[in-house]
Amino acid sequence: MTHHPTLRETLDTIIRRIPDFPKPGIVFRDITPLLADPARFTQAIMAMLGPWRGAGITHVVGIESRGFIFGAPIALGLEVAFVPVRKPGKLPHRVEREEYALEYGTDALEMHADALGDGARVLVVDDVLATGGTARATARLIERLGGEVAGFAFLMELTPPAAPRAPRRGSSSASVARWRASPSSWSSSRSAVASSSPDAASSRSFPRDGGRAPVALPRLRGARSAFTLCGAAAAE
Repeated sequence: MTHHPTLRETLDTIIRRIPDFPKPGIVFRDITPLLADPARFTQAIMAMLGPWRGAGITHVVGIESRGFIFGAPIALGLEVAFVPVRKPGKLPHRVEREEYALEYGTDALEMHADALGDGARVLVVDDVLATGGTARATARLIERLGGEVAGFAFLMELTPPAAPRAPRRGSSSASVARWRASPSSWSSSRSAVASSSPDAASSRSFPRDGGRAPVALPRLRGARSAFTLCGAAAAE
């Protein structure tokens, strides 16, 4: 019988692991081969947006910078608006700002103050979920601007070595593929070198030198549960 690989298996094959880049102790997950394959890239986009059809989404918010790559086509597929969340100083109009903690120090995200408005029902998109730091900061920005966070969509999820990371009760999250980190490799992909947007385009790195435990996604009233495509259901 012919074996037809699952999307999880396909992603595991096509997303390159590059050890010790951009410096020793870093495993780089390079998504450029996925982006270079139109059929598989389309398959990944459709998998990410699928759970949110009919969910009443009005806006997709993409987190800088790989959230733009996935968020814009997801917004087109859902026929809704796309809103970028950027690092400080990148947006030209009046902004709302939200700081969040890194392993050492703080960073911040900004969104145009007029991007949403009351009644907006928002899907937050990024390429990777690790500790959830930037996702939480983005959710706070959205709620401050009058929007409701319906849920989160990720291409990949990096889980700690002991057990899969799950959203807190009341939140909703869907990821296409989940990988278990080794005990020595678990760390925050949102801190230190990897922050929320490394300069190397269309890739993500994961520090291997220890780090913080993952933080739970924000508790969201009325959020809708979604199927996590790697096989584990999100919290109700």
